[in-house]
Amino acid sequence: MDFLSTPAYQLFKTELEKLESLGEQKVLDQQDRYKGLSLIALYTSFEDLINIFKHPEVKGVWVDIGGGSGRSCLLYSFVKNESSINLEIDPARALIAEQLAQKFKLKVESRVCDLQSDVIPSGDTYFLYFPTGFVLDRVLDILSQRVDFTLVVIESHGDLIARIDKEKGYELIDKILLTSPRHNPFAHIYRKTKCILSEAGPHQLSFKDELLVIEDSLGEWVADSFGLEWLGEDTYQFLHPPRAITWSRDFKRILSPGSKDFELIKNISLLRKLREVRIVLDDGKELNSVIRKIRISGTLRLEISTSELLEWRRILKIFKGSHLCYESSSCSFSLPVL
Repeated sequence: MDFLSTPAYQLFKTELEKLESLGEQKVLDQQDRYKGLSLIALYTSFEDLINIFKHPEVKGVWVDIGGGSGRSCLLYSFVKNESSINLEIDPARALIAEQLAQKFKLKVESRVCDLQSDVIPSGDTYFLYFPTGFVLDRVLDILSQRVDFTLVVIESHGDLIARIDKEKGYELIDKILLTSPRHNPFAHIYRKTKCILSEAGPHQLSFKDELLVIEDSLGEWVADSFGLEWLGEDTYQFLHPPRAITWSRDFKRILSPGSKDFELIKNISLLRKLREVRIVLDDGKELNSVIRKIRISGTLRLEISTSELLEWRRILKIFKGSHLCYESSSCSFSLPVL
């Protein structure tokens, strides 16, 4: 493309890369921000993006889901003079797209967006250069309810392509060889041709707060759905408790609010998320441990990290530090402010 050699494009590219480098110093030091990664790891190269933009099915409003500085959006609108939307959780990165869009008069909207909860706008082409996990599960769940759009996917690490292949209604229409080294050497181009809604499975539950009933050799126990991670094939790992299961074999049902001891189990699951607590038993014994499995077969019992199995009726008090979280005499729960 002739414009690549023009002074306007060279100025645009130079200013964007400069702002990206400076902006990283202001990025919040949180786990989901990937602070400290190189720009090469954070962003798709200009050359690869331009090659993707040439594809006939890459058109209309471009939406970069987790777009950082908005590099893909800025370049898309610069090259094609079409609208784009950058969705980015970190304000320092999102501001870059806003500043350059104003300076170069580009049709770019940059939103500070938490993909765990915020609205994902409609678009004609969506771009995913994104890790697998419960945030991606929410994004794909929302997109599963839409149709007639293009999805561009680049895999930096892990199993993003395999995860997309688990979705219904997508047709792989092309692959574009990337110049930058990536876990998968091709950008995959999909068309969403059908809207196929399926019953709730692990990927539809991982970003929700549900109590799931799991079965092992000792009977049924309860896990939290939020943070459920796909490990490949039919294997999934819970965040609370950190246990891996074979979904088709071990998952039994979602615990209904009308189930026996539902409110009690819900409160215990909240205590489990506090990690190590001090448990006082009816014989005066005290245990410092993490609550693991909440067992519901027969009597209610807690499996803790010391490998002991405690009858719930034997527990008098539970503390987090000095904070009293549970007292049996009043059957009251109180979570500390962390």
